Amino acid sequence: MYTTTEAAHLLGKQHYHIVYALKTQKLPEVARFNNRRMFSHKDILLLAKAFGLPEDKIAALAKLLGAGDHD
Repeated sequence: MYTTTEAAHLLGKQHYHIVYALKTQKLPEVARFNNRRMFSHKDILLLAKAFGLPEDKIAALAKLLGAGDHD
């Protein structure tokens, strides 16, 4: 699981871009732990698509996330 800041870093965005997308309901809300948003691998990939990242970058991100043991 990834925090908002970690997810933003993976996507090359600022954390407030993710927060804004969630608050304006452009994206579904994610799980929370101790009142912090926690993003799964699936959530990160949905964010990547929502932010319009190119398919090759999404594929590279999926490979990176699949190689990790962070979820």
